[in-house]
Amino acid sequence: MLASILAKKKSVGAQKVLIDIPLGAKVKDIGSARDLAYRFKNLGRKLKMDVKALITDGYQPIGYGVGPSLEARDILKVFNGEGPKDLVKKSVRLAGEMLEMAGESNGEKLAMKLLKNGKAARKFKEIIEAQGGNPKLKPKDIPVGKYTYDVKSKVSTHSSMYDSDVVARLARLAGAPAIKGAGLELLKVPGSKVKEGQSIIRVRTPVETRISEIEKFLKNTGVTASRNVVIDSV
Repeated sequence: MLASILAKKKSVGAQKVLIDIPLGAKVKDIGSARDLAYRFKNLGRKLKMDVKALITDGYQPIGYGVGPSLEARDILKVFNGEGPKDLVKKSVRLAGEMLEMAGESNGEKLAMKLLKNGKAARKFKEIIEAQGGNPKLKPKDIPVGKYTYDVKSKVSTHSSMYDSDVVARLARLAGAPAIKGAGLELLKVPGSKVKEGQSIIRVRTPVETRISEIEKFLKNTGVTASRNVVIDSV
């Protein structure tokens, strides 16, 4: 992983690199996260790159969608000024760190300004066009799976939290990330008040037979469990 990520950055001439290490799904504890961060920094130093790592909260899903198409919709919504607040917060924090690495001051404040005044969106569209995509694409233009299954909460809570391992398994059962239109829509974001029996996740898949697999998995499994975006900086 270290070689793969940093070799790509070196190959395009990157001089400053910011690495996001989400603590939760793959990196289970803060010690392992810090060790990985130092490995990135040490290898970056040998490649003559300035590498900084942020250890962030990966225990809960971020945004409204899980899966390629649904996450892409979230991103376009952020640039349109209507995206998920937690995704905006994390994106602006990471962008701010990058701006400060490049010599700017008050990076987070500047990143938010660029997002609000539309300059970030215009640059994003330029990048899409340069890569042969459609810069006029709207969130609703991105296709998602037509077959759905609503996951209902088995408990009532004033501050819902998701079991990240179960959410990841659900997304894979739907077909993500291999099937672009497959994934999950969070009908209730982490921290929301939820009543027993209320729909909290909508599973989307283009493959109808996957719905029965999801029902079987959920029969004896709950998706909720009874959030500081950046946990540490290295």
